[in-house]
Amino acid sequence: MNGPPVAHRRARSRARWKPHVAASALHFRIVLKVKGIEDVHDRRRLFRIEQDGQPAPDSDLRLVAIYARRLLAENDLLGDCRAASDGSLLLDLPDTERTYFYDGIVFAALDAFNNPNKNPTITGLPPIE
Repeated sequence: MNGPPVAHRRARSRARWKPHVAASALHFRIVLKVKGIEDVHDRRRLFRIEQDGQPAPDSDLRLVAIYARRLLAENDLLGDCRAASDGSLLLDLPDTERTYFYDGIVFAALDAFNNPNKNPTITGLPPIE
């Protein structure tokens, strides 16, 4: 026999991904965006995060901070991330000149929040406190 039985092939073709379903499911998702980054102190960066033009909710930012801490830990990096007031995240950095690299941790955490199915290794684990 050269392939799977006909019934198996039909079942497999019906289970294929349908782009119109996946695309429509994304329209109701919350999307957080970085609207600014500032140096607060020598080793601290402040990210202003918005949702639909308003400061991001604290509950969402706490989750993003959990994801950022998980990424720091998984990559054996020093530093910390936490939600601040008025739609902001604070990133505490180790003594380094590579702030752009650490900024990428926050962007990766935001990407995981905005699209959790794309990032199951970050979003599917218990929080690192």
